[in-house]
Amino acid sequence: MKRKLNDQNNGSCKKIKKNSCLTEEFLLACRLNRHNDIIRLIECKIDYNQADEDGRTPFFWCCHNDNTEVAKLLLEKDDLNYNKANKYDCTPFHLCSVTKNIEVAKLLLEKNDLDYNKAQKYNLTSFYWCCFIKNTEIAKLLLQKHDLNYNQADEHGKTAFYWCCFNNITEITKLLLEKDDLNYNQADEDGKTPFYYCCEKKNKKMSKMLLQKKDLVIKDTVEEYIMCVQLNADISKFTESTKKQANEEFCNFFSWVN
Repeated sequence: MKRKLNDQNNGSCKKIKKNSCLTEEFLLACRLNRHNDIIRLIECKIDYNQADEDGRTPFFWCCHNDNTEVAKLLLEKDDLNYNKANKYDCTPFHLCSVTKNIEVAKLLLEKNDLDYNKAQKYNLTSFYWCCFIKNTEIAKLLLQKHDLNYNQADEHGKTAFYWCCFNNITEITKLLLEKDDLNYNQADEDGKTPFYYCCEKKNKKMSKMLLQKKDLVIKDTVEEYIMCVQLNADISKFTESTKKQANEEFCNFFSWVN
């Protein structure tokens, strides 16, 4: 009887060891994007949430490598932790936002407990990344979430809306300006607002949308003065020195052209 129990225990240990080896092999296959090995191992009894030394799981690596097929297969696993972040607090959904993997992003957004507001290092959210790299498709999907944190600023004071203005993303800018609690006056560490960058980029359409906001903060800069003149907006708050500088730059430009 004692010998039988020992044999059973030895068998269990071997099985655990085997599953552990298969888990490590699966993680490596996902990391190196070895498709045949992944397909061979994915139905084995392994820990799909096992992470490497930097906290990266097989699902993380699939999103990193833009391996949509395997990512979909992993999402069918009931015990998959798709919110698990690496040591820099970067999640698989962050990666989808950066790589513009719309298919996996849609599947993740169907999950009720997806943490799409999670900020990684330097306070960068998935929505922030979408606006930073002009990923309008996923940005629009995120804006359908009623509790989306679109006002999150990075360590330099820049928000997703800032990047919309900086990158001339008119479509997302329009959708954000429909939000009652949007902080469109948020200034970066240099004291420059989204409106300033709209003016600097000479985007009249977006500048006009912002000028419709009664509490818009307009600063005494040459760029903002010139835009206000072009759009027939109120220029009474600008100083004479700013107006003079703007006129000088205007004259110098035409002198150079001629």
